[in-house]
Amino acid sequence: MNIVKGVAGLIRRTSGYGADYGVGGSLSHRFPVPAPKIQFSDIGDEAILAALWQRYQNAADKVERQQAFHIFLKQFIVIYKHWEPFDSDDSYGEDTQNPDEVVVGCLTAHPAEIIVALVEEVTHITSMVTEYISGTSSSLIITSEGFAVLNALIIMNRSMQNCKVLGYYGGIQKLTALMKAAVVQLKTIAGALSADDTLSSSNVEKAVFLQKILVHVISIVCGFINLRVDVHGKALIDVDNLEASVERIATNPEPFTSSRDPLSENRLQWHHKAVISVMEAGGLNWLVGKLLRVIRRLSLKEQRTDSSLQYLTLRTLHLALTDNPRGQNHFRSIGGLEVLLDYLGVSSINSLKSRNSSPDNGRDGNPLMWILQLHLLSLEVLREAVFGNLNNLQFLCENGRVHKFANSFCLPAFVFQEFMHPSSGGIPEISSSSPSCQYWSNYTVSLSKALYSFVLSIEDLKSHQVQSSGRSSFPFSSVYGELSIKFIMRVLQTVFPSIKAFSNQTELPSHLRIFLYSLQHYILFVFRKVLVLSPSLLDIFRSEGIWDFIFSEHFYFGSGSTVIPEAYINYSDVRPWSNEPYTRSKSFNKQVQSNEADILQTNVISVVEFAATLDATSHNMPECSVLLDSLELFASNPEVAIGLVKCLLHVLQLAPEKTFLSFKALDAIPRVLKVACLQAQDSKRLVTDSSEMKSNSPESLHRWRGCMEVCIQLFAEYFSVTEEAKCLVLNSSICIDCLFDLFWEEHMRSSMLSYIFALMKFIPSSEDDQKAKLYLCSKYLETFTQVKEREKNFAELSVDLLVGMRDMLLKDRLYFQTLFREGECFLHVVSLLHGNPEDEEGEKLVLNVLQTLTSLLTGNDVSKAAFRALVGKGYQTLQTLLLDLCQRRPNAGLLSALLDMLVDGRFDLKKSPVIRNEDVILLYLSVLQKSSESMRNEGLNIFLHLLRDSISNRASCVRVGLLSFLLDWFPCEDNDSVVLKIGQLIQVTGGHCVSGKEIRKIFALLRSEKVGTRQQYCSLLLTNISSMLNEKGPTAFFNFDGHDSGIIINTPVQWPNYKGFSFSCWVRVESFPTSGRMGLFSFLSESRKGCLAVLAKDRLLFESIYQKRQCVSFPINLIGKKWHFLCITHSIGRAFSGGSHLKCYLDGVLVSSEKCSYPKVYEPLTSCMIGAPILHTFEEDGVSSSIKESYPFFGQIGPLYLFSDVITSEQVQGIFSLGPSYMYSFLDNEFVVSGDNPLPIGVLDARDGLASKIIFGLNAQASNRRTLFNVSPLLDHALDKSSFEATVKTGTQLCSRRLLQQIIYCAGGVSVFFPLFTRIDLYGDDNQQLGYNLLTPITKERLTAEIIELIASVLDENLSNQQQMLNLSGFSILGFLLQSVPSQQLNMETLSALKHMLNVISNSGLGEVLVNDAISHVFLNPFIWVYADYKVQRELYMFLIQQFDNDPRLLKSLCRFPRVLDIIHQFYWDHMPSHPTTGNKPLLPITNKDFGERPNKEEIQKIRLLLLSIGEMSLRYLYSSPITHQHYNTFSYYCITIFILLGIQNLIKMSGCCREHIAVSDIESLVSFFETSQDMACIEDILHMILRALSQKSLLTSFLDQVNIVGGCHLFVNLLQRNYEPVRLLGLQFLGRLLGGIPSEKKESKFFSLAIGRSKSPLDGPMLRLQPIFSAMSDRLFKFPQSDALCATFFDVLLGGASPKQVMQGHNLPERKGNNSQFFVPQILVLIFKFLSGCEDVQARIRIFRDLLVLLDSNISNIEAFMEYGWHAWLVASMKLDVMRNYKMQSQVHSESEIVEQNYVRTLFSVVLRHNVQSIKGGWQHLEETVNFFLMQAQHGGKSYWYMLRDIYEDLMKHLVDLSSRENVLSLQPCRDNTFYLLKLIDEMLISELDNNLPVCSYFFNIILEVHLYHSFSLHAICVYILISLLQGRYL
Repeated sequence: MNIVKGVAGLIRRTSGYGADYGVGGSLSHRFPVPAPKIQFSDIGDEAILAALWQRYQNAADKVERQQAFHIFLKQFIVIYKHWEPFDSDDSYGEDTQNPDEVVVGCLTAHPAEIIVALVEEVTHITSMVTEYISGTSSSLIITSEGFAVLNALIIMNRSMQNCKVLGYYGGIQKLTALMKAAVVQLKTIAGALSADDTLSSSNVEKAVFLQKILVHVISIVCGFINLRVDVHGKALIDVDNLEASVERIATNPEPFTSSRDPLSENRLQWHHKAVISVMEAGGLNWLVGKLLRVIRRLSLKEQRTDSSLQYLTLRTLHLALTDNPRGQNHFRSIGGLEVLLDYLGVSSINSLKSRNSSPDNGRDGNPLMWILQLHLLSLEVLREAVFGNLNNLQFLCENGRVHKFANSFCLPAFVFQEFMHPSSGGIPEISSSSPSCQYWSNYTVSLSKALYSFVLSIEDLKSHQVQSSGRSSFPFSSVYGELSIKFIMRVLQTVFPSIKAFSNQTELPSHLRIFLYSLQHYILFVFRKVLVLSPSLLDIFRSEGIWDFIFSEHFYFGSGSTVIPEAYINYSDVRPWSNEPYTRSKSFNKQVQSNEADILQTNVISVVEFAATLDATSHNMPECSVLLDSLELFASNPEVAIGLVKCLLHVLQLAPEKTFLSFKALDAIPRVLKVACLQAQDSKRLVTDSSEMKSNSPESLHRWRGCMEVCIQLFAEYFSVTEEAKCLVLNSSICIDCLFDLFWEEHMRSSMLSYIFALMKFIPSSEDDQKAKLYLCSKYLETFTQVKEREKNFAELSVDLLVGMRDMLLKDRLYFQTLFREGECFLHVVSLLHGNPEDEEGEKLVLNVLQTLTSLLTGNDVSKAAFRALVGKGYQTLQTLLLDLCQRRPNAGLLSALLDMLVDGRFDLKKSPVIRNEDVILLYLSVLQKSSESMRNEGLNIFLHLLRDSISNRASCVRVGLLSFLLDWFPCEDNDSVVLKIGQLIQVTGGHCVSGKEIRKIFALLRSEKVGTRQQYCSLLLTNISSMLNEKGPTAFFNFDGHDSGIIINTPVQWPNYKGFSFSCWVRVESFPTSGRMGLFSFLSESRKGCLAVLAKDRLLFESIYQKRQCVSFPINLIGKKWHFLCITHSIGRAFSGGSHLKCYLDGVLVSSEKCSYPKVYEPLTSCMIGAPILHTFEEDGVSSSIKESYPFFGQIGPLYLFSDVITSEQVQGIFSLGPSYMYSFLDNEFVVSGDNPLPIGVLDARDGLASKIIFGLNAQASNRRTLFNVSPLLDHALDKSSFEATVKTGTQLCSRRLLQQIIYCAGGVSVFFPLFTRIDLYGDDNQQLGYNLLTPITKERLTAEIIELIASVLDENLSNQQQMLNLSGFSILGFLLQSVPSQQLNMETLSALKHMLNVISNSGLGEVLVNDAISHVFLNPFIWVYADYKVQRELYMFLIQQFDNDPRLLKSLCRFPRVLDIIHQFYWDHMPSHPTTGNKPLLPITNKDFGERPNKEEIQKIRLLLLSIGEMSLRYLYSSPITHQHYNTFSYYCITIFILLGIQNLIKMSGCCREHIAVSDIESLVSFFETSQDMACIEDILHMILRALSQKSLLTSFLDQVNIVGGCHLFVNLLQRNYEPVRLLGLQFLGRLLGGIPSEKKESKFFSLAIGRSKSPLDGPMLRLQPIFSAMSDRLFKFPQSDALCATFFDVLLGGASPKQVMQGHNLPERKGNNSQFFVPQILVLIFKFLSGCEDVQARIRIFRDLLVLLDSNISNIEAFMEYGWHAWLVASMKLDVMRNYKMQSQVHSESEIVEQNYVRTLFSVVLRHNVQSIKGGWQHLEETVNFFLMQAQHGGKSYWYMLRDIYEDLMKHLVDLSSRENVLSLQPCRDNTFYLLKLIDEMLISELDNNLPVCSYFFNIILEVHLYHSFSLHAICVYILISLLQGRYL
């Protein structure tokens, strides 16, 4: 309870009407002091009461006092039982009351002390109830005196003064405490029902007693709050029979909603205070939170509850919540809304039955009435709790409460039925005369008002006039109004379907119909009232679907058998909305009367009409929409339809503007006209159906026609509103259809025609209007077809109609063409060709049809497209019809008419006609194909003239697929002359453009049996292909016809005024005018400033217009019908820098340069044209006469550019090199630049290139119909790319073509030519020629060359084709196919074609890769060429040598040395191998033809030498390939730039100068060839080549590296054992080169050891063994007889400088070496000495000695090499010589030659040893070992060796003596030590010879050495004489 008080205090403190009561203290402080004071008067009953009260006050004890008080109460109640106080408004004011004033008499109030005493008694009663609750008292007994206290308070509460006293003295709190105690006890009793559903008798008595207490208490509280004392207030409460009086008040028909006087402001203020006091005391909390819940629980358990208690509780809540927003919020916070929602549905049929059967039934009266009234009162309480409070209403709309509320709302209707007929199985009717029916009728009115009072106030609901209220808006917020409308709509949308669900779909109980009828009429009244008060709420109605709901079957259910009642009332009978909604209260039939249904319908329509015509709304579309929907629904009901149409007519008349807009949005008029058409159909059925006519009166037909007339009246009213209405009717196809449908109604035909003609006369103002008018025309044309269907003889009439159409076209051709086209005139005209009679009239009709079609199509592309869409591309349908009509044999008249259609007019071949209608091309040729032979020739001749003379005609033929048609015709034609003309047409058409499908057809023809086997046909087709491939020019261009041609730049152009401008384009002139010039371009401003250029036959005229005019003429040679690249640049220059220059370039070359002032125009150029005539105004002066006479350009212009700068000549050349088909933005990602064909810097550079300088770039491909797009990637800031606009004039045709070279990939690309190689042998010899006009036919021998040339043409400058050739390994396939070609085809022409193809691909972007493939698989493929003629092969390999020489890099990838050897081994052998190879027959014989013979041996050797030249090049260039002039030219500009950036090192690497070693495979292949081949001629040729190649030292080094990797030089030793001596000698030379190239550190160890000490015997150990390689060489060479050539070869190997030819000729050695010859391979000395030892020719040996001595004398290093590598061999060999064994032997006779030989031998020893003594450190060791060798030989052989040794010593000493005489060498090292050791050896020898006979000499010699060691005397002075004497034997 404290919590509740706290909440109440919070409400009071925040309330607007509780602020005057203060904030603290008891409740008495919240009320003013009671004033004035009331006293009983001294007369009458009051005197008695005064005396009794005085007795009470004077009583002594408590009992007496109590008795006195009870006596006083009884008398008080008797006297004031019917007391009615006199209350004035002044009594409620606080300022007018005087606390000290005393009033005698109880006219207005009673004494305050009495009220205080009564309050005390209430406390006593409360304590009794409390004691019983707490259990301190076992019984709850309150005497009648206790109830008397409560009754007295009820009486006193009739006075507001008494209420003030009661409030001041805390009476409300005491009463609330009593109510709390009673409610708690009652709740306890109700709680017992949870366990036991029945109460005991004692509990029942207690419950009744507690409810009686609560009735009295709540009556007091209700009286305290209620301000009225009238018949509906406190006066009717009888304290003696409280429940009965409450029942009388409750059962009043309108208990609390009757008309009353408004309360004064003072009364309202006191009312607010009273309510707050009750709230603060917790009264509302216990009434709602406890009491209502307890009552609901008892009712749910079907326990009897006091109806008076319920009523008073609800009544108190109603009073407390009325106009009390704070109370509403508090009520929601304590859960009052939920309690009321639950309370609404508490009653049930069982509770009614229980009440009827209870003994106290008489006390409660009629229980149904009680329940209905309590339900109504609870609904009113809920309304007061919600009304005006947005939060409470929002709460009510949430969580399914609306559905709960709606179900509870309609519950009384079902309870009423159950109560009235509880046992009825059906739904019986209630008697109309019964009181219950009367009561129910009144109750439904009250219930409807209570429901709709959630939206409107009570005063608004009771207003008898819709607009009688003085207010113009709601008293609450618009948000609440919107939410309340939504709430009511949701409730109704639940209630109506619920009631419908209760019916059996055929009838509805009368009480439910009454209920619905009341709801229906009141809702219409409320909706209209709401719209009057707040028209803006109409949008809420609409959003909630008010109109759909009202017109739905749920709303009208029960009013009739249909969704809407049977008929609406006429508007003349509508009752004005001045009274309250009609309520039936007298009698009700089983069904609602028809007039009542009419009233409901009238009310509905009236509400909709009222809403639709409100001035405050901006539109009435929903209202019009629902009316139109209803009209469509009841179109077959003329009575209803008339009412709805009249309503629409009335709305249109009252609110024409917004109704017109609604009609426009809803398509109202079309829908109304459709209703009229439906009615027309129904009326026709009435007329045609005889049975219907019998059963229907004329009035029925009259009603139908009347309804149609009303619809037409509405249409007429709408049609006359505005011109826009006519436009809308015109734009409505439904309206047009309906007008034409109604046209067939005889009684309406004239009016319909008037409207149709009015629409035809309407001037269209937009494209939509024009379309609509064209639709009108189409409908009119449909009558054309209908007439044909209805008329039997229609040919003549149709001709007349066609003539009429042509006459209309002559008046305004373009307008009527468009009009008839949109009317589908083509369909109707062509339909005339179906089923025509085969007579003269039929032929006449056919020609008229073609003439009419020509007129309809002339000069109108849109019409042509429409006609094409109808009859197919190429007019196929028309072709079928025409051929059928002409029996497949067309006549000349038909072909002439088709030619007229072809050129859009009269055809005249002399005037060079241009094809205007492309679709007629195939139509004409298709018809021509079926004509006679003469007509075919003539017709094809006409077409040839058309195509040859006009590129525009060619483009037209290409677009329609003429080439495909001709290719299909080609194999079917039998006449050769016609075939020739077809071939010529194929060549002309295909040269312009060809598709992939057409290419495939051409090659299919070449492979076919009929065409492919006939040479003349193949020749014709190949010639066509060649011509197509040679076609040049851009793929997209503008074709100017020279009449109305040109390009217009619509966007203003900002002229470049800083650097100059450049203009470039590709141009082709058809022909120059006989007089005047053709306009090229003009860039002029609005003031006619700028520049322009015109073309003449031999010059170009340029005019600059700025401050003055200046004209410059350039001589230029533009060849007619040839593409040229034209570029004009104009620079801005100052006078001191030479001025402005104008330059003209033709095909990338500067042709002329002139000075010309630059037009600096700063205003935008608004007159910019390309190819258009130069237009001059009459005011212009000084215009050149040649420029004045300018014509449109006649020819073609390819991609064109205007640059904002002067481009350089290199850039001009770069654009030219990009080709005529380049049409892009000069960005590097758009074009792949070939490394062999570079572009200058600044062309494709995105930043500094041409892309940033483009003002605009135009081409025929960047277009959309006749609009051109700018390809510039960067535009001016003033321009947007999407804003740039350029258009072409009608005489300019956009041509985009596909050249064969570019499109051949669709047919397989290059590979499509490959199968032709396999069919060469199938071509028969056919010398017949098709005609003299044909190109030179291709002979059979040239077919291969022709095919190769075709492939070359396909690859020429086409990167995609080259890429395909690479991807599919095209050259590999080509090489394979060429292997099967007969050798007769591999002639010089074929080789020339291949050379041309190689030249083509070498200059392409993929040149390097493709060249490799071509050479590898074709040129260097011997399988192809081995049987070809010698001259062809020679030319082939010479060409390859040239190619390899120009680009040595090819050798590495294509023709390395093994490849050459393999080719020689397999194909170019001199001696046939033991196992046949492919040189004997083809590797893969594809055909069975003979391939021919190989060239003879001599020719084969020459070819072999050419191949070996290639092999030598591979060895040389693969090692080192310096940049030659030819190589340097192959580098592109960009490559050189990259080289510079990468540095010299990278440059060397990229240019091929880096070191590339010979591969191991080269060595292996060479070794393999030498080991396996028995062909000595081949080996000899190869050795010659190898020796030439190894003459280069660097190559030799690389060769040796690879040889060592493979296994060393010994791999080639077997060459020395060949039987053929030249091969052995060449092999020896080869080995010598290899051995000589081995570095010295890799050679064998030296013979002599450098170790100190005595060396081993020269004959011991490895010194006597040869090195392995030389041993092997020795073994193989010396198996054969020795020859001088072998000796010469040894010396050449030794020196490494002789050629093989010198070896064979045996040239003298001194002549072949210089003075400084050095040993190259000193190891070969071993073989030389072996040769020497085995040589028996003395002279040969002498020559060998002489040559060796010369070589030793020529170079000191040779002596060292001799000692190192050959000294051992020399010692061994010398011992075998006879001259050594017989040296100075007297027994032998020596010849002169022997003496000479002995001298050479002695000299050879002396030369070598004296060099060792003189110059070699440690040379004495060599001397010692040699001496030991001689001594050893002397011991075994004799004295000849001693003699030789002595002579050697002598020679040594003489040399030293002679040398010391010239130089002081004996005192220098190493000669000094070596000389001493020599002397020592000599001493030893002398001693050994003298057997120690000369000790003095030895002693002397020792002394000499000692003296020399300690003294520096010269040895020369001391020893010369002694040594010489001793050696000569002078001292012996």
